[in-house]
Amino acid sequence: MSNDPASVSDELEPVVLELGKALFICQCFEGTLVLLLSTISYEEADMEESAFTAAVELFSQKTLGQLLKRLKEKIEPPEKMNEYFTSGWSNRNWIVHEFLHCTVHDLSSPKGRLETIGKLVEAKQQVKRADIVANRVLDMYLKKYGLSVAAVLDTLFQLHTPESREALFELSDDPRVGTRYRGHIREYLTIVPPP
Repeated sequence: MSNDPASVSDELEPVVLELGKALFICQCFEGTLVLLLSTISYEEADMEESAFTAAVELFSQKTLGQLLKRLKEKIEPPEKMNEYFTSGWSNRNWIVHEFLHCTVHDLSSPKGRLETIGKLVEAKQQVKRADIVANRVLDMYLKKYGLSVAAVLDTLFQLHTPESREALFELSDDPRVGTRYRGHIREYLTIVPPP
């Protein structure tokens, strides 16, 4: 690895890009589980209007392990589904908690960086598989209401107008909105380009 800071940055850019992609997939998996558990809670509360919002608030505060434990209590997943979830959890934890510590020595050489990217891609794929399975379960619940994950996403993208973006900016500074949600809104606004 070079001693020139600009060169080091260029050499590490592909690793950091892959890490960003992996972290995004990890967040998608967690978000899917929050939405799934909130949908189940809404249904269990006889579709009480505030139940969904309260569940989102509750489950957004939980760790991935806690979310998976709660999901297993609610739906008793088949063994194969449980394997996907366990693999997703394990790989997500490696990406989030162990990646840098486990690979820092590999980042100093081109070969090591390529191997590191390969490890990240594999871990990301395992998390993505778990997210796909969770989305399929969510789809089963949404179909009861004539919806699907794809339809919900389409609607969200249609709602993404300059006006909605401005409303999100306002929410991101509103102290009545929980700190965690304000952070998520700010993150969303930096990732999703204006319409």
